[in-house]
Amino acid sequence: MTMPISLSRRQALVSATALALVSAGGAVAQEPAPRTPIQGRLVPVRDTRLWVEDYGPRDAPALLYVHGGPGLGVFEFSHFMRDRLSRNRRLILVDQRGVLRSDPLGEGAPMNLDVLSADFDALREGLGIPRWSVFGHSWGGPIALHYAVTHEDTVDRVIFENTVLDADSTARNMLTHTAEALTTAGKARDAAAVRRLLGTRDTKALWDQMDGALNRLPSRQSLYVYDPKFLGFYGRISADAGIPDERWGQGMKMAMALLGDADALAPAWNRLSRLSQPTLLLRGQTDPSISPREIAAVTGKPNARMVEVPRSGHFIHVEQPDAIAAEVERFLTV
Repeated sequence: MTMPISLSRRQALVSATALALVSAGGAVAQEPAPRTPIQGRLVPVRDTRLWVEDYGPRDAPALLYVHGGPGLGVFEFSHFMRDRLSRNRRLILVDQRGVLRSDPLGEGAPMNLDVLSADFDALREGLGIPRWSVFGHSWGGPIALHYAVTHEDTVDRVIFENTVLDADSTARNMLTHTAEALTTAGKARDAAAVRRLLGTRDTKALWDQMDGALNRLPSRQSLYVYDPKFLGFYGRISADAGIPDERWGQGMKMAMALLGDADALAPAWNRLSRLSQPTLLLRGQTDPSISPREIAAVTGKPNARMVEVPRSGHFIHVEQPDAIAAEVERFLTV
């Protein structure tokens, strides 16, 4: 069953993370280029081909990264983390079905959490990996969670980075952060208008108004980074990628299809209650997405813990890649 979703809501859900990053602006941090060249290829998986990057020793414990957006792809995570996370383990990065370098999503093709989870497990089998851990960022978190609870026999551990577990809680937290940022910027009238939106009870209506609220900010990107020097980071690292322009936009179709599915937008409390694997939640100091309610739901589990990473926002792996690599390595080797 699919939930009707308006264009403005779709734009808000997607551009809140992915599309806001593509436009360059502001001073940019000069992150050194990765030492390891991109090691990716199109791999036949079920009825499509997925772009898969495979790093590290083939006999090392494996880690699957599940990107967010939805529809963002693994490009920026690969740039900042492939050297750092492949020293002691096999790191698998996948542009999800229909995204970026993977084959485009066919017209009317099914897109939901079950489809993505089946893709991941078919890929695991094809790569000859008996078990692995999963790492989900942002909207990749609920995808990773669904995969972990439906494939307990093949998923060892779960890592969330600033994940989304409840669209309503996330929306309200983002609007609160937006209002605070507007107040700091001296835009009191805009801040008051955004705060009034918090009285909206319907989650769909809340998201329908999200895009307009974020557009009141002097810079939407500033909501997602701690340090202004990282504004425009995505535009810089992708400028010479050699990826055709149409590829950058094809993830929007996947995102709209996924977010049109009621299950993808429903609160993940039931799935989280079924999660049995050891879990690590990584939270950026100023991340606007994950709400106190979502944090409490994760950290309330007996085998879960949270680490707050200082001087980082929504993209910890961009602003503090060494710190996040150390935390991941520590968690996976306990």
